Amino acid sequence: RGSYERAEGDRGASPSRGARGRGRGDGKASYGEGRRGQSSRGEHTRGGSSRGGGSSSGAHASADRRHGGRGGRGGGSPPPGSRGGRKSAVEPASPAAAARRNTMRQHTTTLSSCETCDEVLEYAETHARTFTAVNFSTAIHKLGKLNRSARGRRTRLASRLIDDPRFSNLETALAASLALFASPDVSTHPGADEFHGVWGAREVSCALWGFANCGRTAEMFADNGEHLGYINPARGATTAHCANLFADLLRKVAAFDGAAFSSQNLSNAVWALAKMHSGPGALLTDESLDALVWKATESLEGAIRDRLRTPPKGDAFIPQGVSNSMWALAVLKKHEHNRKTGDGSVVVNDGDNRDASYGISAETASAFSEYILAPGSVAGFKSMELSNIIWAISTMRCVVSRETGDALSEAVVRACDDAPHVFSTQSVANILWAAGNTPELVPLSTAALDRLAKMTYAKFPEFTTQGMANTLWGFAAANYNPGEGLFKEIRRAWVEKGDGYSVIELNNMLWAMHTLKASPGRKVFGSVHARVAALCAEDAKRESAELTFNHVANFMYHMAQYEELPDPCTMRMIEEALLRKIAARGGENVRRDSSNGGAFVSAHAARRAADAIQPHLVSNTLWAFSVLRYKPGESLMRAFDALVEARVEEYSDQSLSMTIFAYANLAFEPGSSTTAKLLTQCEARVTNGGVTPPGLSNSVWGW
Repeated sequence: RGSYERAEGDRGASPSRGARGRGRGDGKASYGEGRRGQSSRGEHTRGGSSRGGGSSSGAHASADRRHGGRGGRGGGSPPPGSRGGRKSAVEPASPAAAARRNTMRQHTTTLSSCETCDEVLEYAETHARTFTAVNFSTAIHKLGKLNRSARGRRTRLASRLIDDPRFSNLETALAASLALFASPDVSTHPGADEFHGVWGAREVSCALWGFANCGRTAEMFADNGEHLGYINPARGATTAHCANLFADLLRKVAAFDGAAFSSQNLSNAVWALAKMHSGPGALLTDESLDALVWKATESLEGAIRDRLRTPPKGDAFIPQGVSNSMWALAVLKKHEHNRKTGDGSVVVNDGDNRDASYGISAETASAFSEYILAPGSVAGFKSMELSNIIWAISTMRCVVSRETGDALSEAVVRACDDAPHVFSTQSVANILWAAGNTPELVPLSTAALDRLAKMTYAKFPEFTTQGMANTLWGFAAANYNPGEGLFKEIRRAWVEKGDGYSVIELNNMLWAMHTLKASPGRKVFGSVHARVAALCAEDAKRESAELTFNHVANFMYHMAQYEELPDPCTMRMIEEALLRKIAARGGENVRRDSSNGGAFVSAHAARRAADAIQPHLVSNTLWAFSVLRYKPGESLMRAFDALVEARVEEYSDQSLSMTIFAYANLAFEPGSSTTAKLLTQCEARVTNGGVTPPGLSNSVWGW
C-alpha cells in the first residue's frame, strides 16, 4: 500500500496552523473514522515557535498513489506482517513459542482486515499474549491508519483512543516484546525457536508511523513517572505503563544501518518522528530522551543522504518521499535548536518574521539539490510537496544552488497553472513565508509571485488567520505588492475575524501593511485594539507564552509607526502586562504598593530581567510611548529605567539616541546612575564619530 501520509503544519514551526487531515475508515468505529472519500478536519495546534515567530512548523505532505498501488491516504507502509513465505521448520522451544508460531500469520491477517479501532483493540486485548513483533507492529500500524485524522496530536479523537485501557495494555505488551530486543548484544535476543519475531527496520518504522497517527507525541512518551522519576501534576503519568518504549524504538532507529530500510520505511520513520515533535509539547524536559531523538535523527539523515545519492535498484525515493523527508528533517532540526536554546518560541522583532537556522549538513543539502535538479525530478512534485521542500529549505537555511531555487520557482508557476484546484492555502502561505524568510535561498520570480497573489485572492475565504498573516507577511518581505483588491479582502476579514488573531499575527500583518504602504483603516485599528485588550485580560488571569514582553513591545512600536494610540483602558492593560512580563523575567511577581495598591516591579527583579530582554525592544517601546505622546505610570517608567541602566553599554547608537529622545519627550528624569551611564556612552560615541546626524540631533535635543 501507499507509503506517505499528509503531514500538516503545526504552530510551532509553520506559518500555517496546519493542513487539514483527511480520515478514511469504516464509519463504524467509535473513534471517528469516516468512509473512503469523506474528509474530516484535523485539529489545528498552537504554541511553540511557530506562533512565536510566525515561522512554519511544518508544511504538509501530500498523498501519492504511485508507490505500491494505493497512495498515501491509505497510510503508511505495507502492514509488516503481509510478507507471506513458508512456514518455519524450526521447532518451538516451548508451548508458548509453539502458540506464537501457529498463530502469528492468523493474527496478521485478522488485524489487517479490521475495520474499526474497536475491532483492533478487542482482538489485541484477547490475543496479545501470543503476538510476535510483526503482530504488534501490524496492530499499532492499523490503529494509526484508522485513527489518522488525529495526525499526531492529542485531539478529541486521539484522546479517546490513547486513553482507552485496551490501548494501554497493547502498549505494555508491545514494550515487553521490544525490550527482549533492546540490548545491543544480539546474543541476548530471543532465539529463532522462541518465535518472538524480530524488531527490524520495517517493524520499527511501522510502529513509529502508527504511534504518530494514533496521537502519541514525544512529550507524552517522556511524561511518565518511571522514566523521569516524577509525575506531571497536570497530566499524571501518561505512559508509565510503557516507560522505556519510545527510548527503545529510538535506540533501534539509531542502530540500524541505512540499507536496512526500504525507501518507503525510511521516509515513514523520519516523518513519524517529526510528527511526534511538531505539536505544542515538542520541547521535552528529559535530556537523555532528547539525546536519543538526536541520535536517531542523525542516523536517519545519513540514511536519507545515502539513499538519494545511491538508490538501490527498484527502490529509489519517489518525489513525495523526498518532500516528506525534507519536511521531517526541518522539524527535527528545529526541535534540536529549541532544546539547545531552552526556548520553544522564536523572537520576533518589529515585524521580522524570519526564522533562525537549524541546519542539515552541507552533504545532505547537496544530495537534495542533486535530486531536485535531476532530469524530470522537479516536474514530479505536486504543490504540497513543493511547499514542503521550499519551507524546509528556508527553515533549515539549507544552502542550495541558484539553479535549484530557480527550478523550484518555475515548478511553482507550473503547479499554479496546471492544477490550481489542488493548490492549498497552506501551500501558498508556506511558500510565501519561505520567500520572505530567505529570499536568497528561495528567490521566487515575479511570475511566481503574480500567480500566488491571484491564488490568494481566489481562495481567500479558505485561509486561516495565521495563514493569511504569513501570506501577507511573505508578500511584504519579498517586496511584492499584491494589489488593492487583496487589501480590501484582508481589511474585511480582519474586522470579521478580529477575535481570532494572535498578537504575533497582528504584529506581522501590521508590519506588512506598513511596509507595503497600505493603511489598515479605522475599523481594523478598532478591532486590533480590542483584541490586544482581550489578550492582556486573558494573560492577567493566567500568564502564558501567548503574550510576551517582545510581543507587547512590537505592538507598541507598530502603533507608533501608524501614530494610532489605543484607548486609555487598553493602554492601562498594556502597562500592566509589561509590568508582569518584566517581573516574570526577573523571577518575581508584580508587587502591590501598600499605600495605594498600585503595581510595581522591584529594582532587583528589573535588573535581573534586563538579561532576558533585548535592549532594542526597551528603546523601541520608550520611543513608541513618546511618539504617541503617552506617558506611562511612574512604576513602569522606573522599571524601564532599571532595564536601560543595566545594559546601556550594549545599546546601539540608534537605541541610545532613541532612549534619550524618549526620556526628554516624556519629561522623565532617569536615575542618577542611568543618567551618568547615558552621558558616558554619548561622549564616547560622539568622540569616535560613529553617531549618525539624526542620532546626534536627537541626542543633543534630548540632553
